[in-house]
Amino acid sequence: MQQRKPNQEPPIDLVEQFYKENVDLKAIIEKRKARKHISGTINKYSGDWTDAQKKHLLNRVLMGYAKYHLDDLKDLDLDQCIDLIFTQEEQLPLPVNDYYLDWPDERYEELNKNLGESEFKVTPVAPGEPWVESAFPGNVGPWDQYNSLKAFCIKHQLRQKTSIHWKLSFFIHNLLPTPFDSGASAKASWQYLRFLFKAPFQSYKQTIIDISKDPNMLWYLNLQFSRKDNPDENFAREIQELFTVGKGANAKYTESDVKAFSKIFVGWESDFLSHEKPGKILTRFTYWNHDTSDKQLSGFYGNKLIKGREGEAGAEEFDELMDIIFENKEVDYYISRRLYQFFVYPDIDQETENSIIEPMAKKFRESNFSLIETLKILLKSEHFYDSNNFNSMIKSPVEFIYGGLKSLGLQKEDFYSQFININYNTNTEFAVPDKYTNSITRDYYFYRNFQWYLENSGCLFGSPPSVSGWPPYYQAPVYDLFWINSKTISNRADLGKNLEWDLFIDSDDDNQSYIKLDLDYSKLIDEMTNPDDIDSVVDQFLETFITVEIGEAQKEDLKQIILNSVSSNHYTELYNNFKNNPSIENRNQLNHRFRKFMSRLFMMSEIHLF
Repeated sequence: MQQRKPNQEPPIDLVEQFYKENVDLKAIIEKRKARKHISGTINKYSGDWTDAQKKHLLNRVLMGYAKYHLDDLKDLDLDQCIDLIFTQEEQLPLPVNDYYLDWPDERYEELNKNLGESEFKVTPVAPGEPWVESAFPGNVGPWDQYNSLKAFCIKHQLRQKTSIHWKLSFFIHNLLPTPFDSGASAKASWQYLRFLFKAPFQSYKQTIIDISKDPNMLWYLNLQFSRKDNPDENFAREIQELFTVGKGANAKYTESDVKAFSKIFVGWESDFLSHEKPGKILTRFTYWNHDTSDKQLSGFYGNKLIKGREGEAGAEEFDELMDIIFENKEVDYYISRRLYQFFVYPDIDQETENSIIEPMAKKFRESNFSLIETLKILLKSEHFYDSNNFNSMIKSPVEFIYGGLKSLGLQKEDFYSQFININYNTNTEFAVPDKYTNSITRDYYFYRNFQWYLENSGCLFGSPPSVSGWPPYYQAPVYDLFWINSKTISNRADLGKNLEWDLFIDSDDDNQSYIKLDLDYSKLIDEMTNPDDIDSVVDQFLETFITVEIGEAQKEDLKQIILNSVSSNHYTELYNNFKNNPSIENRNQLNHRFRKFMSRLFMMSEIHLF
């Protein structure tokens, strides 16, 4: 699971790969039609409140489920669980220069030499110091800052609290996507991430105002380069089709609306000088590049006329347009549907539209366009806890890989103590390279290993495939089935294969060795109830990694992988030997029994459902 090298293939195109494999679309459509109707209304759920319901809730609101999240909900009722999930806001510290081993000072000198006589120079950022508000002329700067930011996200998403914060930020990232490397700068990417982090807790109207002026979006959808004599229509189209009113049957905006919007938006841009100076990138209104004509909107927007304004007053047209957009109730329905598709199920039938989407849309408007208040009534509803919704969707790579890593304890801060540098011919151990032990760099070099894996399984946070986001969240009729194809299922299986031989991290050419993470299954077993009972241990592993009930025959097959033709009593003896004498030899004998077991577990079809 290495980061992408220059000669490696580009990230997988999920849609292209899906259609290459000649999947029977008719069968998919028929299967979705035949799916049992999900009962219940938006009224508050009052049925059983057991681990099954709590797991379903956690599966849908977290970036990967792990049992310790379930432990946080112990003895809490439904209201208390929802309160906990929505009140535990995450913190977003400033990313620091943890990539300096790849960007020594001489590389800065080379950059500055190429800048010639420019008054702006690239100033080196000291190791361990924040880089996100540094001065970088234009888009010049260490490109490893992008990798650093993506590794930063992986780290903090894995270490999330039992909180919906990161998942809601991911929802907004998918709904209002710009890639970190939009062309603006890594500093602009950081501001976009800050925007995603703040957005769940404010009015969605404010979120649309903010994204319309975000430097990363300004560059990504060309507003930065829009000119009054030829206004760019990209953002004007997408703010309607993708960000607010959608393209449902009742979203009847017109091409004339797109043209009018583009004339209102022209003139907004990020300030080039603020890119090149320390501090935040600023957005400004350049009145001399603004179309001052009147803008006539269609009947979909009430035939409103936005009067053109001269000078700085031209900025007021933007505010007037935002009010008009959010007066349209189609915004309420579109956002409610997107919330439902992301957190419950992608396909919405007419009964669900009437009994669930309708009251959600009403709540969205009454709460001043609050995603949180709208989502709360959904996550407390009878409908949400219908058992037919449980394990009804395929995990994205985020839920799959993060859930696995968290369940193995790799979100903990002491993971670096498990690194081993071992010669692949003689099994001789060497010192682990400093970059994997140094407190500044170790997180970066560890977590960036998962970037390529996530990207080539179809979903890396910070790298949406288009302005529409990830197809499994919106593209009918396939939806979440896009996540699984011959390539992605092979990439997912690779994780299980890695677990069989510990977790390969890097190679050390000097010592003809490789660096791996020494996975200690004995720690997981030791924390279990009745760890000397093989049947109990298998059940608890399944409970930890899989939320789908599996049959007794499958359990027996998994148990036999551990036993390898010996009796259950022999396993008990192995465990007790380790418990009474936790020597390296006894530990290794116990761990060896679980390597193939874990590999098989990660290849089971049930592990992909949530």
